[in-house]
Amino acid sequence: MAFFALRSFDNTHQLPKQKMKHLIICILCLLPLIGFGQVRVGLAGGGFFGNNDQGVIGGLVVQKDLGGFGGIHIGIQYIEKPTNLSILNDNPEQDLIRPRIQYLSLPIHYQYYFSVQQFRLGLYGGPYIAYGLGGTLYDQQKEENLPIQFEKMGIHRIDYGLHLGAGIELDLLHSKRMFIKGFYGLGLRDLDKKESDAFSEGVGFLMGFMVPFGKN
Repeated sequence: MAFFALRSFDNTHQLPKQKMKHLIICILCLLPLIGFGQVRVGLAGGGFFGNNDQGVIGGLVVQKDLGGFGGIHIGIQYIEKPTNLSILNDNPEQDLIRPRIQYLSLPIHYQYYFSVQQFRLGLYGGPYIAYGLGGTLYDQQKEENLPIQFEKMGIHRIDYGLHLGAGIELDLLHSKRMFIKGFYGLGLRDLDKKESDAFSEGVGFLMGFMVPFGKN
């Protein structure tokens, strides 16, 4: 468990805009890896469950088939993650629970699958990197959400880790494709800047639809 005291710090913290630029650069560098030949692009949405709470996922997906049994799947997603961060709060007028962090996430998955008629059944896994856009805490006494302040509470904005999962894809007419998949997400970065350990962890699911883009 990680404990964060709600207290004032000096205004000596890194600018979030600089970290955001780093994530955008990573995205621009990785997208050309699937830019050769035809790809499928689409939208996906679902949920993320962890710490006895739930969040949402939504965003863009890009898929590139590699031969007859594999492929690469890249997403640019908004994901809301419930976390196991506990807030140490000395203010008797506040009872803070249910911390959630909203991220812009870039998952990169390698897929291995086998086909059964129009269906493709497969396993996938790979890394992700995510940038914290914001977050909330719920005040039980006032029954309202309060914003998480990353620097003041000593929380890292950048998270990274691994996804492992399985899914089903359905091939449609004109090379369109639908899919549903589930995954286990394990964060590998300690979100707490101090001594306590706090790693993001949970399970998620996604449903989506993709259309072909580019030349064969």
